[in-house]
Order: sequence, then structure tokens, then C-alpha cells
Amino acid sequence: MKQKHNTLDMLYTYVSTNFKDIQDKILEDWASEVIENGNHSFEKGLLGLGWLIAFLVENDYIKGDADEILEDIDDTLYKLTIGEVLNPKTEIEQLLCYVTYYQQRLQYKSKAHFYRRFSHFECMKLLLKKLNNFLLETREKTSVSLIRDQINIVLKYSFLVKTCVNEKLVEEAFYPAVEALLNFFRQQEELKGAEEDLAKLYLCVQQYDNPYWIDSIEAICTNAEDYPLKHNEIIPFCWTNICICFPNRILSLDKQVSLSKAERYTLYLYLTNIKQVH
Repeated sequence: MKQKHNTLDMLYTYVSTNFKDIQDKILEDWASEVIENGNHSFEKGLLGLGWLIAFLVENDYIKGDADEILEDIDDTLYKLTIGEVLNPKTEIEQLLCYVTYYQQRLQYKSKAHFYRRFSHFECMKLLLKKLNNFLLETREKTSVSLIRDQINIVLKYSFLVKTCVNEKLVEEAFYPAVEALLNFFRQQEELKGAEEDLAKLYLCVQQYDNPYWIDSIEAICTNAEDYPLKHNEIIPFCWTNICICFPNRILSLDKQVSLSKAERYTLYLYLTNIKQVH
């Protein structure tokens, strides 16, 4: 059975329209498709469905108790998470999708007993340990793909420590990783093509609110001969538009606004990685 929708389509359906009956019907149909297909991925499967439901409940798009609604999904994803952690390969995008699921579950103001939520804490710790090891093992390596993976991780970390994770769980890898990334960009003769990477790193250090790191990345951008930017120009157009659409994280888009597939992904990244920037 070919699926008509994916997680990002469903997210956009809720934040861009006010037609609740239509939204809920589409969500119900998509959930049935996911369960029938047995897909466990974030894009089109159980991981994405679980995250989306938790997100929609927290932000009052749908009513209900997330712990009750997601009880079976939590159990299944716990087993899948253990498998992902034990996987000899380190798939950064996949690991970050699992982290995003558990950050949403940990942010939820649950009325359940702590033991009901204990698995969420434990899974998050295991995932972060694997990501920490990756950062520590690759911080001296400078391939484009590794740099992007590192930036995606530290951006996520800057969000986690402001929301639902004790900083001690990430500090050993987070600090040297950011320092290494800043040093990498200082050494680049050209910065063209690195706009999105620099934007994410800039949002990371702003969110973490480290003045030295903020000054460092602004200096990198403004001093580069091929890439002289003012402070407010560092975040490229797509990120700026998302920030404007969602001031103070009020999730409301004018229904005339239409986002491309890439922009919908940027919207998802913003909602799951940005709590506060200055």
C-alpha cells in the first residue's frame, strides 16, 4: 500500500490550516496507513507518527493524554531504540530522529508515575552516549558530511540543555565539538556554500548563549573576504522566514503561505531544535 502522506506533510497540515475536521480525518487515515504498512521510519512510519502525535497534543492541536495514546508506540520504539544504539553503524540522521522523539516525550507535562517515563530517560541517555562518542571521535576530521553531522548534533544539544536534558550528559563532547567547528570555519579560505551550516551553528551558539562563541562566528562571517555579512544576515533566507512565521513559538501560519518540501523540513528543524535565540 503506497502512502499518500508523510510526517512533514502532516505537520504542515496542522500548522498551516484551521480546519480541524479535515486535519483529524487526514491524521486518522495516515495513522492507519503507517500501522498497515509496518513502517518504523521517521519520514513515513511509526517513529514520525509517535513524534507528531506527542507534538500535536503538547501544542493543543489535538486533545488527549499523550501517555495513554502512545503507550503501545512507546513500547515498540523502546525496542527499536535499543537496536539502534547497539547497531555497529552510526547513522546520525536516524539517531537524531530518535532523540527528537524522546525530547518530545520528556517535554510533555506527564501525570504518569516516574517509572512509566523511566524508559524515555534511559533511551535518551543511551542515544546521547552514542552521539557523544561520534563527536569525540570525529572532531578532528573535516569532510563536508562529517561537519554537517557535527553541526546537526550540536544544534540539537543546544536545544536539549535548554529544555529536557541535564547538561552533564552532553558537555564532554559538546564543548570541544563547537570549538573544533569554529576553528574549522576560521581556517576556510572561502565560505560560499556553507551558509546553511553556518546558520545552524550560529543558532546553536545563540541558543546556548555563549558570548565568546557568538562573537567568534560573527567574526568569521564578517571578516571573510568572500562572505562579508552583517550580524542580521548570517541566518539565510529560509531560516529567517521560519523565525518570522513563528515568533515566540506561536504556531500559526497564514493559510495563504505555501512551503516547499525543503522549507517544510526547515520548519520541522526549527520546531524541534530552536527554543530561544536572541
